[in-house]
Amino acid sequence: MQPAVVHAVEGIRVFRQSRQESGRDGSPYFGKAFTRPDARIAGGMAVYADSPDSRPHDGISVTLQNYYIMNEDDLNRELQVQVSLKLLESLEQSHRRYRNLVDTLADVVFEHDENGIAFLNAAWMRHYGHPIDGSLGAELGQFILPEDRSLLDAWLANTRQDSGQPSTVELRLLDANGEPHWVEIHGRHDRDSQRHTGLIRDITQRKRAELDLRESERHFKDLADTAPVMTWIAGPDQLCTHFNQVWLDFTGRTLEQEAGNGWAEGVHPDDLDHCLEVYVESFNARQPFSMDYRLRRHDGEYRWLQDNGAPRFDAAGCFLGYIGSCLDITERKQSEQYFKALVEASPSVLLLVNERGVVTQVNQALERLFGYAPHELIGHPMEMLVPKEHRRQHEKDRASYQACPSPRGMGAGRFLAGLRKDGSIFPVEVGLSPVVLDGRRHVIGVVVDVTERQRSAEDMKELNAELERLVLMRTTQLESANAAKSQ
Repeated sequence: MQPAVVHAVEGIRVFRQSRQESGRDGSPYFGKAFTRPDARIAGGMAVYADSPDSRPHDGISVTLQNYYIMNEDDLNRELQVQVSLKLLESLEQSHRRYRNLVDTLADVVFEHDENGIAFLNAAWMRHYGHPIDGSLGAELGQFILPEDRSLLDAWLANTRQDSGQPSTVELRLLDANGEPHWVEIHGRHDRDSQRHTGLIRDITQRKRAELDLRESERHFKDLADTAPVMTWIAGPDQLCTHFNQVWLDFTGRTLEQEAGNGWAEGVHPDDLDHCLEVYVESFNARQPFSMDYRLRRHDGEYRWLQDNGAPRFDAAGCFLGYIGSCLDITERKQSEQYFKALVEASPSVLLLVNERGVVTQVNQALERLFGYAPHELIGHPMEMLVPKEHRRQHEKDRASYQACPSPRGMGAGRFLAGLRKDGSIFPVEVGLSPVVLDGRRHVIGVVVDVTERQRSAEDMKELNAELERLVLMRTTQLESANAAKSQ
């Protein structure tokens, strides 16, 4: 015998002959099939070993002790059996892996054909309590709330018509206790197998949240429509989505007309740029805002509104947009304008000072009397108008007044002096009136220059003194004359 190299066919035991047929002890442990050019098997060869120690390995040269050539039919039958067994074993392993994987999914996996439910994973039992064996073969509609079965039938028909295209339907599925659960069925129809395959996802919690949200929105809308103020809501894209009935009655427009940026069409052209600037900057910074602007009423008149907006966030901190309310402040604006005209026309200096002693408002008379432009004093302590040698005492007097504020007339108290921007000092009288603005205590001060009055008083005093001197002198003269006459 000549040495020969034989290679094993891994995974397939092709030859299994009896000792009588082979005439040898032991069974073949590998073989090689021979094929024709057209890929049909022509024959095969089996290698036997006299003892286990003499078994060759793949790719190792051995001396053939004995060999057996099978005919083509026997070889084909043996190959078909062995290949079929191997494929069946592989399929069974794949099926077990697939089943284990599918059973771990949280969603229900199903297959449904003309005979009913053909497959369900373990989530069916976990979520809804229906035994899988008892559910197979049943119609899926048997587990759907009667009122929703038409939705399932329509979904099955539509997916069958659009075979291969996935689609979704939401309906209520009954558990083993008869309790309904909202589910989302997502799947498609396979034309080849004539089966529907898909997922059943429980969306009960989401539906409850949506219902609660709708109820909350309805409740909010009812409250907003009965509120005496104009309200609006904007989404995270800065576009308005809701205006209450008070707003719509004010503008005389529909919700569709006002939605988005439609509301801006009614803003006065002189106020529009400032209004949009405040709105957009506050929106981007997620900060509250308050602004005044004029909005056209249904009769064409522009009315002043005070618009207060605040950002909205959900429980998780996600930005939802803005909510705002508007008050008609036209009468207040008019009163402010009238008051401002009166204040500016006053010859006396008027100051508004907050509880920290900082000037917040002044009229134009300040510049005439003290030499400061309004912007030079606003935001600074009022002690700027007091001579340096009197400031410490003035701060104590101001704190004492703030502790027990009350109206104080002009001229009450001791002599006061004012300090001009050029450093000159002059006499003043000050009247004080406490007021509360925006919940904070302020003081209105009225300052009057009494230089001329003091000068007139001094002139009058001098005149009186001169008169008294003249009277005294004349009296002395008369007395002297009378004495001389008596002598």
